[in-house]
Amino acid sequence: MGESRYVTYTENDKEIVREGIASIQKVLLGKDMDKKRSLLFCLDWYMDPYYEQDISDFEDELIHLLQVVVISHNDIDIKKDALQLLEDYTQGPYQVLEEHLDDIENELKPTAENIINIHKIEKIEQIMVSECKRIYEDIKKDLNDTSDKVWILYNKNLAEKENTPDPDIEMTWLLENGTINEVVPYFRSTLLQVDRNGFSIDPEMHFNIFLNEKRILLAYHFGKGFSRCIGYDLKCVNGEYSIENPQDIWVG
Repeated sequence: MGESRYVTYTENDKEIVREGIASIQKVLLGKDMDKKRSLLFCLDWYMDPYYEQDISDFEDELIHLLQVVVISHNDIDIKKDALQLLEDYTQGPYQVLEEHLDDIENELKPTAENIINIHKIEKIEQIMVSECKRIYEDIKKDLNDTSDKVWILYNKNLAEKENTPDPDIEMTWLLENGTINEVVPYFRSTLLQVDRNGFSIDPEMHFNIFLNEKRILLAYHFGKGFSRCIGYDLKCVNGEYSIENPQDIWVG
């Protein structure tokens, strides 16, 4: 059983937060671990949107500072508290965590990786949804049997494999009549239509997105069995993501 601990904060901690990032930094980069615990607990109240506290003047600096707390010489429970604040109340990029990930304790590394990846995935998702929409609009000009119902699926258990069997689906978008709808329950029709030449036609279109740290695969199929898989290099500069160097992996 883990050792229980009691932490509270005082009006003095609130005053430190009200004074701004310089006062917060003085405590969190200092040597008094008890003061750090109290202030981090106080920051939970300020950062929780439920309590409607405005810290926008120093929010970016605070996100950076909390990352520094995680990679600095602090007790493990203080690092956990800082990570918890980052996970619950902030959005990335988390450049400090990324650059020092190898230096973070094994006990904390899964949480740090999750925080980093959630930010990455949110950014990359939007880039890839836009890419799917662009490809769909281009192909629709050339194929007459394309549907107006298009599924865009982000797949869990990410790996750079061309033929990943039955991947877990983590996020779904439905592109219908040119409009993107988010978080729509996915249902794949089991009904195949047959064209006048006897070819089976999937009445729906599917994009499947797979990614790892440096690479994205986008597999899709339309109409009369047309399918393709494109590989992209994933680039990140100053927290901004982009896809580059598209190359065909296979065309069917």
